[in-house]
Amino acid sequence: MAIATEVIATQIQETAVSKTEGPGAPNAGDAQHFNNIMAEGNQLGSQSVTTVTTVSSVQAPADSSKATIGDKLLDALDGIRNSAAENTRAVNDLLSQPKTLTVADTFTIQHKMNSMMIMFELVGQVANNFSKHTNTLLTAQ
Repeated sequence: MAIATEVIATQIQETAVSKTEGPGAPNAGDAQHFNNIMAEGNQLGSQSVTTVTTVSSVQAPADSSKATIGDKLLDALDGIRNSAAENTRAVNDLLSQPKTLTVADTFTIQHKMNSMMIMFELVGQVANNFSKHTNTLLTAQ
């Protein structure tokens, strides 16, 4: 990967130098600065990232009558996540079976995929409206 990047950078540099003769040619300082940045990027690209973020779930209060709006929202989002995971697992199970798919299996997969697409579209619209209303609220203050 690094070799390909160097070859491409060399070809770009040679093409740029041959096409930019005259007043449009880059000055030596800018070219050197660019080359330093590219070399820095190549060194960073060869390093591996090993940072892992762990997210723990938060338990809602035992008494649902004392649940706040935030708790109810998080419960609803958790239900959506669980539903999506269940549909994904069902589709993967059907597709991983060694037998050939029947028409009923195909329709089941199509139905589950369509349900997930509609759910994700609705969640996206809700998130978009929530974002708009939050921005309106914050700009009004």
